[in-house]
Amino acid sequence: MSINAFSAQKVELEEFWINEAKSLIWKKKFDRVLEGDLCSAKWFLGGRINVYENLIKKHSKTENWNKTAIISENEIGEVRKISYAELNQLADRIASGLKDNGLQAGDWLLIYAPPCIESFATILAGVKLCSPFEVVFTGFGWLEVAKRISLRKPRIVFTVDGFYRNKKIVEPLKTLRKVLDFLKFKPKVIVHNRLGSKLYNELAFEELLGKGSGRSAIFDSQDPLFGLHVGYEEEFKPVTHSAGGFLVQAISTAKMLGISSSDTIFCTIWPCWITGATYGIFAPLMLGSTILSYEGAPDYPNWNRYLELIEKHKATVFITAGGILRILSERDFSRDLCLKAVFSTPDMLNAEVLSKIQRIFGEAQLRVMFIQGELGSFVTNSNAQTPSGSVGKAMPGFLLDVVNGAFSIRNKIGRLIVRAPWPAMPLDREFRALLKNGFYDTMNLGLINDDGYIFSFGRRDSVLRIKGYRLSPGAIESAIEFDDTKKAVVVGIKDEDGDELPIVIVEGAISDEDIKRKISERFGAFIKPYTVVSVERIQGDKNEIRRTLKNALREKRDLSKVYEILKHQIG
Repeated sequence: MSINAFSAQKVELEEFWINEAKSLIWKKKFDRVLEGDLCSAKWFLGGRINVYENLIKKHSKTENWNKTAIISENEIGEVRKISYAELNQLADRIASGLKDNGLQAGDWLLIYAPPCIESFATILAGVKLCSPFEVVFTGFGWLEVAKRISLRKPRIVFTVDGFYRNKKIVEPLKTLRKVLDFLKFKPKVIVHNRLGSKLYNELAFEELLGKGSGRSAIFDSQDPLFGLHVGYEEEFKPVTHSAGGFLVQAISTAKMLGISSSDTIFCTIWPCWITGATYGIFAPLMLGSTILSYEGAPDYPNWNRYLELIEKHKATVFITAGGILRILSERDFSRDLCLKAVFSTPDMLNAEVLSKIQRIFGEAQLRVMFIQGELGSFVTNSNAQTPSGSVGKAMPGFLLDVVNGAFSIRNKIGRLIVRAPWPAMPLDREFRALLKNGFYDTMNLGLINDDGYIFSFGRRDSVLRIKGYRLSPGAIESAIEFDDTKKAVVVGIKDEDGDELPIVIVEGAISDEDIKRKISERFGAFIKPYTVVSVERIQGDKNEIRRTLKNALREKRDLSKVYEILKHQIG
């Protein structure tokens, strides 16, 4: 496609997003929809928006006000429900307490807790005060939590003392205390004390609750709304989304997916990942839907748990990762479900898996689409006519392309890129620096056929995909190297389920158990190395080593050849 054709499409994109912005309530309408080129793009300039009003308060004069906003179930089967009116009251009391404890507009709020009702309400309380937030995955170890606190410098951290997962008690408060012993920066800690743990310098959630905060604060369109960290080769990097642009894109794409106020949405992904942020919190609340939230393990007591939750609570929309669908496709589950749609990332899904999973979901539309933390939402949409293996066509408002070098190609595999700005573009300088070539490189291999259908073939770099999570090999390496000088390299090798299990290569003699302990405590217990290989010396650039090994391991899928490949590549 010519440069002139792309320029014409950019004008169409701006007109499209002007119309989509009408779905929000603006306190002050924006002066310009888009200013600047890709590197410096700013959306809805001059716009002012009450985010809390768009999420909660607008429903006060509708029939949604007394309907269920959130259904929350934990692993031991306890179910709680809260209406939009009750959620508003709880968020208001939390906001009052947060304000009394020093949280002001622009201060970061960090959530290190499972998806219980109090977590949702605390997020909304921060939004009410114009405080940007980040949710941290409770599966992460203390070092990863410390990195996020060091970067965001939150004034307040919300956590729980414990919750059940895989029939065991997970203790985020214990991990957080270790983090704060390590860091000089000391945020205020609020604890939802569910297990009756003894508190020290922390404040109990019940003592936080105030009488109410009154009015909610107003965001400038370009103000940060929330953040997360996404995996790159060398480390996790922050991605921060703006209030105006993100909300417009979230509600627009949700409507394109057919989500409405009549839906009960079960998103298995917590908002430390973008799918959970966009379609597990923001879009459902803006649309007046009901959110179904589950805080236990998906395989306890067995892998039918998600399907049983869908049946029990009559969920109509199921949003999950491709790896979950692959596992569910092997289950024996023949009961009727109320699902109308299933949305998934493309990881580990082939024609056979899709056929098997469709048998379980019956008449529900099964739609596999492309999403990234940097993009803020699904950016492709599939339907019944989408070819097997495709993630659909680009959604209106997004200009996706596949290139070889700087030139567009069709029917051949190349780099999947984004040619034009999108409203939920991250604010971070480090991210904007990636756009200097005039496009955003998703780092995924892709193909576009003559009919415009897009196929995604996974990442070109050495970033790991495990159970749908995008994980940084460099971050795992730093967990190993943290307290000594041993150099480590981590590269993934696919198992039979399509997960990339980490191979750990480390200098010097060190036991497998020592490596596993370091990874579990500092990075997260959910990471299980495939194997640990000790070598005398690791030389050269780590990114180069990882990519070379990944290519070699991709060609030789026989896992028994791993040691031969490593010996040849490293020595």
